[in-house]
Amino acid sequence: MSRTQIFQGLAARGHEVYAISATSIEALEQGDVYAAENPWLRVVRYLAPHTEFGLLNAKRHPAEVEAQESQILERLLAKAADSFRPDLIVIGRERSAPSFVPVAKRLGLPVVLMIRGIPTCYMFDNSYPSCLSDQLSESFQHADLLLTAAEHLTTGLRSRGSTNVKTIANAIDLHQFRPQPPPPDLRRRLKLADDAKVVLVPATLHKRKRPFDVVEAAAAQPDRSSLVWVMAGSGELEDEVKARCRELGVAARFRFLGWVDYSEMPDLMRLADLVVMASEGEGMSRASIEAMACGKCLVASDIAPSKELISDRDNGLLFQTKSSGDLAERVQEAVDSPELRKRLGNAAHLSVQDRSIERATEAYEEEFLALLRSPVAHTSSRA
Repeated sequence: MSRTQIFQGLAARGHEVYAISATSIEALEQGDVYAAENPWLRVVRYLAPHTEFGLLNAKRHPAEVEAQESQILERLLAKAADSFRPDLIVIGRERSAPSFVPVAKRLGLPVVLMIRGIPTCYMFDNSYPSCLSDQLSESFQHADLLLTAAEHLTTGLRSRGSTNVKTIANAIDLHQFRPQPPPPDLRRRLKLADDAKVVLVPATLHKRKRPFDVVEAAAAQPDRSSLVWVMAGSGELEDEVKARCRELGVAARFRFLGWVDYSEMPDLMRLADLVVMASEGEGMSRASIEAMACGKCLVASDIAPSKELISDRDNGLLFQTKSSGDLAERVQEAVDSPELRKRLGNAAHLSVQDRSIERATEAYEEEFLALLRSPVAHTSSRA
């Protein structure tokens, strides 16, 4: 969403945006919905060599996949250069950097890499495979500019030798996410009692989001029958998480919504009495910013990106990462005190008013134009 909104803003400012993106056979068969919904973009698709019928192809060596993807990208970029000479290549996904950066350099084009967080933040704690981490690090060094979504990412990259890195804080549409009452029928659709307190967990059901900590925190409050946990997101752990709910006897207190269309998220945020983010690692969570923008009390793990957003007990609550017990205590504290929730929610709303997508888009435009005026761009054009 960040990249879509940023490039939509750049297009509105008169810049021409040519998007090259991988896809799968299944997605092609369904039609390119994204391209149809974003006519301001020239969208060019290619079948990702790392997938076969939408599934990761584990049989192929990463170097083989990278070489094939580089060949595809070079052809597509060369074709684009024949019709109009791009001024700048912007890579919106870290995993694509090893394929894109060498191609951009061979074509003599300056290249910017947008660092959103995954897998970059896993490079810092050595939880990303070393061979892939080395590939990423090398491609980062050859990019002309790295633009991160959070200060902890910038600090981490500088500690690994990157000097060409700056932060443009992750941002959201503040018109879309703001304090408002939810639709009156939303509680009925989710089968919520009138007196139910809602804990929203807007996260995919993946390991790094730590959904089992959420379930165990709910189980630590057996007398909280009026407390309902709404899980907004799908993922490979969904069946296991539901099974754990049944095992701990809290299934009736959970609502699993599966994949939720982004247009529905503002209303879910407004319905919540508090929002929980239990991740063990993030770049900078948009969902956290969105909850705060809606004036909600956010209870978040005390990882680096959360600490950039939250001052504990001033505009949100932090709990010890990977501790379901500490999470349960913070949730109970917030549920028991409407005054605390209101104070923290109001402060949260005010604290993120500088994170508008319009401001972020202007910052990206300034950085792109500055790069194009710099000696780096002229050097690239002669490469």
